[in-house]
Amino acid sequence: MTDQKRCEGCRDIIDPRRLKALPNTKTCTKCSTVKKVKTEMVYNGKTAGVLAVVPDEAPSTDSPFDIDAESERLLSEKDDDWQ
Repeated sequence: MTDQKRCEGCRDIIDPRRLKALPNTKTCTKCSTVKKVKTEMVYNGKTAGVLAVVPDEAPSTDSPFDIDAESERLLSEKDDDWQ
C-alpha cells in the first residue's frame, strides 16, 4: 500500500504524480502558490536552445521566432557572455 500525503492547505490527498515529481511538497496543485508559466525553446544559432517564458497576455503565434522584447534582451545578453 502506498503512503498518502495530505495537503497542508485543504487536507485533500496530494496526487501521487505530484509527489513523485516533488517528493517534499506540502500542498496540492489547488493550494500551491507557484504560478504556472508557458515557455518556448528559442534557438538562436547556437548548439543549444534557450528556454524563454511566454507572458500570459502574449498573442498566440505559430511562429517560433516571434519572441517578446524581454526574452530578446536576455538572449542578447547570453550571446555576449559566450563570445
